Amino acid sequence: MSNLELKLTDGGRKNIDEVNPSHDYFGYFGLPNLPLFNLQNPEVIDWHSDRIKWLVDEFGFTNVRIDSGFIQPRKTIRQFRDFLTSNNRGVGLFAEYWPFYGAVVGECFGFTDGEWDMGASLTLNSFGTNPENIFSLREHVLSKASGLSQEGYQLIFSLSSHDLPRFSGSEARQKIAATLLFTLPSFTPCIYYGDEVPLRQFNDGSDRIACSRDIMAFPRQSKMTSFYKDLISFRKKLNFESASISHFEIYDTDDRRNPQNQLVVYNLYFEQDKKNFHVVLNLENRKKPVDLPSLVSDSSVIPVDYITGKKLRRLNDGRALLEAESTHIFGSSNN
Repeated sequence: MSNLELKLTDGGRKNIDEVNPSHDYFGYFGLPNLPLFNLQNPEVIDWHSDRIKWLVDEFGFTNVRIDSGFIQPRKTIRQFRDFLTSNNRGVGLFAEYWPFYGAVVGECFGFTDGEWDMGASLTLNSFGTNPENIFSLREHVLSKASGLSQEGYQLIFSLSSHDLPRFSGSEARQKIAATLLFTLPSFTPCIYYGDEVPLRQFNDGSDRIACSRDIMAFPRQSKMTSFYKDLISFRKKLNFESASISHFEIYDTDDRRNPQNQLVVYNLYFEQDKKNFHVVLNLENRKKPVDLPSLVSDSSVIPVDYITGKKLRRLNDGRALLEAESTHIFGSSNN
């Protein structure tokens, strides 16, 4: 983030100091009448820096994203960037650029090589109560997202944001959605602070400003926290820029296509790592026996979950048993 100018869609440029001349407050949408925290108080800066440091060190994040970064005081953005890159952390800073003038959904602007993919985020956000949206997500991934990725765009998406209500599904559903978030190529996963706890919506979600006022209560730990850490570790071990997705299918209990989308299966191949993985998501609220090699079209699949290390229970007929509303990543003995 070396360029701290605002790129306009008409090709012009504008210094950030001219967009938000006040350096007194970090404000919601950069507005001084909607202050978020006082930049003139060193204790406030230190408190937020400590929270960011804890998140980065605890989870191993590679980047931190600041919303509406282009209308926040430039000095503060630079301070956070320098803080993140200091002490050999090497963590990058994404400062959102949203031009407001004729923006095209899916295009990417400004300080980063990519921006928010609201379509994918909306789909994941509603996944807890509307799992049938997996069809829309599949089409999005196989068409628009893959195409933009090939053109060099970096699409960011998440389960929640200040523009959306908190994810409202069960923790089991959130683990399924989080697995989609971290394993679909063409996207850069982003965790909206609190999702990893998981934090639930404290209001009805209709007020965007209220939605963004969740308390940053750290450190907190939960089973979800550990799950997110494992997904981050999986993501960082592999080169997702070389990943391709295939065999993205939605089956019913008998392994036939079914509009009730009870079983989601897709394969990931990492060209640079020469490794193959299979993602299997059981959306149904009951255990499900499957012929795993046939399901993932890989006779060398290992029936051990790569994330948890747990081996699938084997039934007398040779099939494996998936737990209700469960998420799995399987490797292959050919890896």
